[in-house]
Amino acid sequence: MDLLTRRKITRDEFADRWAASREKFYRFAYCYVKNENDALEILSEATYRAFCALDSLRRPEYFDTWMCRILIRCACDFLRQQRRCVP
Repeated sequence: MDLLTRRKITRDEFADRWAASREKFYRFAYCYVKNENDALEILSEATYRAFCALDSLRRPEYFDTWMCRILIRCACDFLRQQRRCVP
């Protein structure tokens, strides 16, 4: 797919697709941290990162896959940061 035919996702489409898959994304984050508050924090961070990087989504039909990859990165970053903290 060349750059001229590449269709970008709009902010409204992002909001609609995110809302439609919100529960799936939450469950995905929860699988990593096993804590409701931490999963919500990861979901919030992932949503922010995805919204800021909206132009990097090459094919809108892969939105869920793209968002899950961002969630995984956020969860790993969160877990790495928690390991550094001394209780």
